Amino acid sequence: MPVYATLESAFTELSAEGLRRYRRRARASLPATRTSIRRCRELTAQWLTARTDFIHVVSTVATELVETAPGDTDSDFSLRVETDGSTVSVAIQHVGMASPMRRKFLGGEVSGLDLVAATSRSWGSYATATGNTVWAVVGPENRF
Repeated sequence: MPVYATLESAFTELSAEGLRRYRRRARASLPATRTSIRRCRELTAQWLTARTDFIHVVSTVATELVETAPGDTDSDFSLRVETDGSTVSVAIQHVGMASPMRRKFLGGEVSGLDLVAATSRSWGSYATATGNTVWAVVGPENRF
């Protein structure tokens, strides 16, 4: 919650931000199967109805993040998407997965996490005692 020194400064800030002041969040639990890849694309398209210009890039990023899960864990995982109106954050949270690493393949191919890095403002991961979360933030500069 932001704090402002005066009522006037609060009104000025809020009117300047306009559409950025709303926040939408969505979350779904998905099984660690290949069918979850298609389902994450469907969910991101449903959830981003207010920002259709982000659907393609966020779906691509979410797909790449989800594709790491079935091979690394056999437990369900969650897909989270959050937007403040100007950026979209997408995260995959699951139990029992090692930290993601960019994997270089023979023949010069790029990994899915290389694609995430190229199509998002930033990305990363963090571990907890029960599992790992991989996340990415997509900004207006990343739209297709």
